[in-house]
Amino acid sequence: MKWQLSVAIAATLLLAGCSTTDNGSKNASSQQSTNSQSSVSSSSNSSTTKSTASNKSLTNLAFSPTDAIKKFQDKYPKAAITDLSIEKDSGQYQYEITGGHGHSEYTLDLDAKSGAVLDTESETIDIDGEDDNFADNALNLKNLISLNKAVSAAQPKARHATATEAALKQKGNVTYWEIQFNQGQKQTDVHVDAHSGKVLAVDQDD
Repeated sequence: MKWQLSVAIAATLLLAGCSTTDNGSKNASSQQSTNSQSSVSSSSNSSTTKSTASNKSLTNLAFSPTDAIKKFQDKYPKAAITDLSIEKDSGQYQYEITGGHGHSEYTLDLDAKSGAVLDTESETIDIDGEDDNFADNALNLKNLISLNKAVSAAQPKARHATATEAALKQKGNVTYWEIQFNQGQKQTDVHVDAHSGKVLAVDQDD
């Protein structure tokens, strides 16, 4: 009788162990599947974010102003940048960057989606005998706020208008973003300090 009872207890323990192992395996498999789905979801979201960047929206350019500045500097390492503008041509945004060194002035046009060079120009100019007038009028490119931040700072001054163009300019010792907004026939230009994000001026043209 005792022998039969011992066998029954051993069988019960064995079955319980197998059930625990099966449940553990199922839980591990379920966790692995969840992790895999999370990884796929994260990858999908990342791909979606990259794919939405384009050159059709001023605040969602695939090739950023910082990228464009670096490309100009790589091509013309001695040149000081004096102007950068972002405008549409045939429905697509493009950069036009101007700068120079000594008596040479350079202009570089870039596609705002791919960063491809669309056009280059160089010319020799008369700078009235000064050594390097470009350096005196160069943009201060250190610690610039992003174009998106500049548009966000300027937007309240233009209410529900859409940002359509932008430019980096210099006046005195201040480098600023000039953001152009359009709503119907109404145009509003907002100047935003390119370092502090402070709105400097608002010009409206009805």
